[in-house]
Amino acid sequence: MLTKTKAIVLNTVKYSESSLIVKVYSAEYGAISLIAKGVRKSGKAKKIALFSPLNILNLDFDFRENRDLQFFRDAEMAAPLFSLQTMISKSTVSLFLAEFLLKALKEEESNPALFKFLEESIIYFNSLESNYSDFHLVFLIHISRYLGFKPNANRDEINLYFNLQQGSFQSNFSSEEICLNIENSTNLQLILDSEILNLNSLKFSNKERRELLSNILRFYEIHLPEVGKIESLYILESVFS
Repeated sequence: MLTKTKAIVLNTVKYSESSLIVKVYSAEYGAISLIAKGVRKSGKAKKIALFSPLNILNLDFDFRENRDLQFFRDAEMAAPLFSLQTMISKSTVSLFLAEFLLKALKEEESNPALFKFLEESIIYFNSLESNYSDFHLVFLIHISRYLGFKPNANRDEINLYFNLQQGSFQSNFSSEEICLNIENSTNLQLILDSEILNLNSLKFSNKERRELLSNILRFYEIHLPEVGKIESLYILESVFS
């Protein structure tokens, strides 16, 4: 059945001499894999460029239920994302977040709220001309709500330390393995209080940013172990060092 849907590109893998296997997160079907035959042939550079990480596509493909690989027919950009492709810092963040999403989004059914969050966040990130160095931190925290375990923003004058296992703030510092110190707990609360579409209030230092990212990934290791190691993390850290 020929079908159309919006989809966000997560990953591509070379298949044969001229084709690609493309993993996307789609508005209608959740996470799906497609085989795009012949797109790597000479003269089809524009077609390959469609499959850059986090591109948002209007996608045409043949859908067959219970088939692991769907057959790609055609696609076009659903939203222009020029800065994500041309700015090294943004393209590095895109690569990192696409790898994270590839591992985190396993569901094979529609989730309109999650897709809307992804689409709006990506378009907003592309539109930012400055003050976007903390985008990935806010994104990782706020998407956890759609994955079922967003941290509890309950920090007050008594509950000062964030417990990674419990996903909430507590009154005592119980262990370095599961608790963040005062500074990191304070910064995490700033992220929890922020809006994904408004980053103007956040201005972390490089050191704070690295520690926050490390702690957020530790949080995911506990609550979503399948995310595992993010291979592109070292590239991201080098860009913001």
